[in-house]
Amino acid sequence: MHERDRELHNPDVVLWPAPGAVPTAPPSWSTAHGDLHWANLTGPELGVLDWEGWGTAPAGYDAALLHAYSLGMPETSERVRRELSTVLDSEEGRFAELAVVTELLQSAERGDNVELVPALRQRAEEVWRRMIADGTAAAQ
Repeated sequence: MHERDRELHNPDVVLWPAPGAVPTAPPSWSTAHGDLHWANLTGPELGVLDWEGWGTAPAGYDAALLHAYSLGMPETSERVRRELSTVLDSEEGRFAELAVVTELLQSAERGDNVELVPALRQRAEEVWRRMIADGTAAAQ
C-alpha cells in the first residue's frame, strides 16, 4: 500500500468480519521495499531483490507482509513474529498488518495465495482484538 496507491488499496474494503470502525488512515508512513516476501530474500548473506516497488507505505508494512506470507508455515511465522515483534506489536504495525491482510485477501479473490486465506482471516481477527483492547480501534 504505497502512499501513491492508497486509493487503489484502501483498507476500508475489509474482507474479514470486523465489528466496529476500521481505521483507514495509517498512523505514519515510512520508506518500504513494498514486496518483501521469501522469494525476494537471498542468503546466506542477506540480499533483498525486486526493488521496483519501493516507496512510501504505512510504517511496518514490510514486516507485516513478510509475516503474512509466513502464516502458512507455523514455525516460521512464529519466528518472524518474535523477531519483528517491536514493529508488529506497535500501533503502526497493527495497522500495517490489517492493510496487508486486506490486500492479500483481495489478491486471493483473483486466485493468488488462496492457501493463506484461513490464516489471514484468523490473523486479522487477532490483530483487530488487540487494537480494540489497546483502544486504537473502536468496538461496536
